[in-house]
Amino acid sequence: KTSEMTSIIVNDVSYMRQVFAQSIQNILIGPLNIIIFISLLFVISPKWLLIVSIVFPIASFFIIKIGHSVRRKAKRSSVQIADLINVMNETFSGIRIVKAFNKEDFEIKRFLNKNIKLVNLNFYQSRISSLNTPINDIIGISVGIALIWYGGSEVINRTSGLNPDDFMRFLLLLFTLMQHVKKMGHVNSLIQLGLASGERIFNILDTKNDIVNVAQPVHLKTVNQKIIFNNVSFTYESSNKPAIDNINIEIPKGKIIAIVGESGSGKTTFIDLIPRFYDVDSGQILIDNVDIKNINLNDLRSLIGIVSQEIVLFNDTISNNISYGDNHDRNRIVEAAEAANALEFIESLPKGFDTIIGEKGALLSGGQRQRLSIARAIYKNPDILIFDEATSSLDSKSEKKVQIAIDNLIKDRTVIIIAHRLSTIMSADEIIVFDNGQIIENGTHNDLLNYEGKYSQLYEMQHWGKHNE
Repeated sequence: KTSEMTSIIVNDVSYMRQVFAQSIQNILIGPLNIIIFISLLFVISPKWLLIVSIVFPIASFFIIKIGHSVRRKAKRSSVQIADLINVMNETFSGIRIVKAFNKEDFEIKRFLNKNIKLVNLNFYQSRISSLNTPINDIIGISVGIALIWYGGSEVINRTSGLNPDDFMRFLLLLFTLMQHVKKMGHVNSLIQLGLASGERIFNILDTKNDIVNVAQPVHLKTVNQKIIFNNVSFTYESSNKPAIDNINIEIPKGKIIAIVGESGSGKTTFIDLIPRFYDVDSGQILIDNVDIKNINLNDLRSLIGIVSQEIVLFNDTISNNISYGDNHDRNRIVEAAEAANALEFIESLPKGFDTIIGEKGALLSGGQRQRLSIARAIYKNPDILIFDEATSSLDSKSEKKVQIAIDNLIKDRTVIIIAHRLSTIMSADEIIVFDNGQIIENGTHNDLLNYEGKYSQLYEMQHWGKHNE
């Protein structure tokens, strides 16, 4: 989840930094001090050092046990922080729904419940961490009392071989040693916190990217011929049923190809395979007779402009959103906006192209956001344009203008359009009909109507619906 990624990047990385800063000195100096003090105790009395050394395994046992418990609690706290961030993200992003359904109190309670769980976890974690000091103190005091009682008697009776001065030195060095052991127990708790955060961080860093370049990729800067799907099949990891199954189709350069079908029929999966958002399970996708797996990934995606069904805009100016990540050419930005029928509404804004549109384009209407995303794709000037229901939020007038813009853009380009409204794709060079991950029909609008198959049924349903309206 987005909230979990945010928690790992912000909180877990911060924990690791704090742990490193607070513990590095003690990790380097603490063990050295312990070795020095044990050596001094050995010089004074090997016998008494052997007797008191039984305390170290006991102290180590408690330190290790406490450390493991702290680590478990820290991992749960990190997960709970992610849950808390998730609740806040959902509430803020869906604030209109929250208000529309009068669910402010419900969201407050949901937030409080998550917060209370986090407070309790942090409390338990702090309580367990704090056990290090009293446990080590009890062990140290017990050893000290026993040593003074028994050892002191031997020193007084002169049966231990130690004179009073050496005995006092031994005691002072032993208690100083116990202080260093106690510090190492605290350091161990810190380290366990860092390890808990480190596990979550490295789970992300160690995740392998399956979509990578081959050793010697082909550099392709333009599409000269066609895109070929050759026996292509693909199944998502979360499903046992192929999303697309044994697809064979050729998409020539400079043609408009429309893809239609019911929801879940495989349309979006089909276009997601072209820029290698996923790799095919079997078969090949070829561009100019080169398998896309062998094409440099940056080159491949530079050839493609995508206007997705889910509009993604950034909290930046309109001009920066249109020229996203590319050279900022004001003339090209204006031309792209005009081609996407966005120029009129942009110029009506107080700062025009320099207007900041808010998070996810919150200051724009749905149709305006969609036209802005179309302008971004046009600005990229790609060889392949993919429209995933790009006109779904436009009114009829704007839709016609965008359709004219698309028609003007197809020269020397390949255009792939996914559309539910069949009226927008009637002039396409070829219409491909998907059903259950397979191509069941393809041809021109008139050909498919005459065929009286699935496309004809879909068209009649929409035509009948419009007629009734």
